[in-house]
Amino acid sequence: MTNLDLLMLGLRNLWRRKLRTFLTVLGVVIGAASIIIMISFGLAISKSNEEMLSRMGDATTLTVHSDDYFGGFGPMEPQQNTGEKKYLNEQTLNDIANMRHVTAAAPVIEGGGMITYKKMSGYAQIIGIDPQYWEAFGLIPEEGELPAIGDDKSGIVGSWVGDTFYNPSNPRNQPVDLLGQTITWHGSDFIEMDQSPSPFEETTATKTEKPPKRDFKITGKLSQENFEYGTALILPFRQVEEMKKLKDDFTKKMAEQSQDPIYQEPQPSSNPKNKYTKILVKIDAVENVEAAQQELKDMGYMVSGMIDITNELANATQVIQLVLGGIGAISLIVAAIGITNTMVMSIYERTREIGVMKVIGASISNIRNMFLFEAGMIGLLGGAFGVMLSLLASKVINYFGAQFQQGMMGMGTEPTAMSVIPLWLIILALVFSIGIGVISGYYPAVRATRLSALEAMRND
Repeated sequence: MTNLDLLMLGLRNLWRRKLRTFLTVLGVVIGAASIIIMISFGLAISKSNEEMLSRMGDATTLTVHSDDYFGGFGPMEPQQNTGEKKYLNEQTLNDIANMRHVTAAAPVIEGGGMITYKKMSGYAQIIGIDPQYWEAFGLIPEEGELPAIGDDKSGIVGSWVGDTFYNPSNPRNQPVDLLGQTITWHGSDFIEMDQSPSPFEETTATKTEKPPKRDFKITGKLSQENFEYGTALILPFRQVEEMKKLKDDFTKKMAEQSQDPIYQEPQPSSNPKNKYTKILVKIDAVENVEAAQQELKDMGYMVSGMIDITNELANATQVIQLVLGGIGAISLIVAAIGITNTMVMSIYERTREIGVMKVIGASISNIRNMFLFEAGMIGLLGGAFGVMLSLLASKVINYFGAQFQQGMMGMGTEPTAMSVIPLWLIILALVFSIGIGVISGYYPAVRATRLSALEAMRND
């Protein structure tokens, strides 16, 4: 018998038992669609995480923290305890800058303070970085431009700084567009506004010290993708270094003049041996980030980066995909049992036919291949219709998911896909369905080849 003969014979046998074939194929359709949809949920979560990480920061940037840095759940620890305290100073900066794969190392000093614009006040995280490193670490304004080289009286702001301003006399005040405007930094956690009593007059007996001030023109505004700097005022390093010293001196003098606990000298927020709050490290390529981070940890430094969050999310997503895929696979296993049952029943019904095939010269491999072809065809049909059903279900899920997200977060929100079905998943589902069919039909096919031709001919 030729392969074409086996093909035609197999199709005729499937068509002759249409209802049984339909029900068996339906089981595979449900199983294939279930596993595709379940995996698509995991892929959508993974894609959403990748988009979120791309907005949060650069994957090739590492941050070396000072020894008093607290991570998300407490103090971070270096990989190796060298027994020697590591401080962020010029020597540390030089050591890091000379490491392999490091293209830039920028010292950062952070502070805070009230900022005002006209009669409105707000609070911003003050970050000082040498302007020569701003572009290297992605501090490129979405609106406006970077300050001119040598301009120490200008800076850029994060996308949400304008939303922090508040005017006590206008409860309906709108967010402030700071681009091109001049704002004032006050080196105190309290500021004196024209429309309200001075907090200093209420808390101090003598008002002999004025908080330091600095005016800065805002030349640029970062995009929302610069998530880490959303509420930051970014200024030249030496300006912030000077501002921090002015604020510390002011706090100390106020503590000496006042007995009010508000102005008592606070405990140092950082080790005085740390000249910098942190050091930003730029790595030449993503594939070298993990090695560079490990090298820094082995040197005794506390290091964090997007690679940490990426690995944690990847592990969590992998677990979710395995769980969802396992749930979908249960349906496919049930479908495989249905294929086996269908093919075994087919043997009992076609015993005489098998005997005739053997008598007229059909080989054992011909009979085996015929049953394997029929089982594989059931898997192919079920997989194909399962793919179409899953694509339709994915569109419906994404449509209603988008409606829900826009309803919850506003019409201007860009919805994220809840189900993602790439081409490779479709191909994998088809191959897997055919494989399940062939494996399920193997035992019935072997059983058919073992029937005695004489006994099969005698079967009624």
